[in-house]
Amino acid sequence: MEDNSLPNGMSILHSKSENGGQFLLFQDETEIGNLDYRWAGTKKIIIDYVQVTPRLRGHNLAKLLVSHAVIFAKSQNIRIVPLCSYARIVMLRNPGMKEVMYPIGE
Repeated sequence: MEDNSLPNGMSILHSKSENGGQFLLFQDETEIGNLDYRWAGTKKIIIDYVQVTPRLRGHNLAKLLVSHAVIFAKSQNIRIVPLCSYARIVMLRNPGMKEVMYPIGE
């Protein structure tokens, strides 16, 4: 997988709930992006969307959010269904991420 280090002053917080969660991207104290997911059973999550504030797009920050979701999935031994088209493209282009995608047809 690729480098998961964050630019200076940025952090990612994983907020969990019973039905899903979010990876929240902050620059200093300001939220600048998020990835939302929901549980689909006990062994997979669905990424509904990933977004980054418009002024910071094009800096691979959304990709970092997807990467953190993949790390979470691997640590929990679960799969990801990327409904978000951006998340799907990122995962398909990165072999280390693609391996946690839920196979279509299962």
